[in-house]
Amino acid sequence: MRRAGIPSWAYGFEPPLEERLDSTALEAVTVGRAWSGATLGGIRFFQQFTDDGQVVLRDERSLLTGKAWMEGNRLCTEFPASLILRKDCGYVYRHPAGTADEQNEYVRVALGEVYFFSVAR
Repeated sequence: MRRAGIPSWAYGFEPPLEERLDSTALEAVTVGRAWSGATLGGIRFFQQFTDDGQVVLRDERSLLTGKAWMEGNRLCTEFPASLILRKDCGYVYRHPAGTADEQNEYVRVALGEVYFFSVAR
């Protein structure tokens, strides 16, 4: 695949592996928290996680509700109105160059997008 020019990571984005969150850090920025930021393509989004595993994702294209859970060090989400109930599991990383003002302190690589975000304070 490499010889054919297919990138190893989605959208050619290569996250800093040493910045990947472990399950404890991932839970701290997810459970009962809200994220605000933008996708790699510049689409603004807001995502909120409840303590009991519910999640809502809003951007200019959609408003989705579903469930969220952890599998090891990965965050998994499932939105019934999207991906025909296919679970989407991915890692979350600290973004070393990110700032709270820019809302890009973290990055999540998901099936359909790369999300840069900060945890709402």
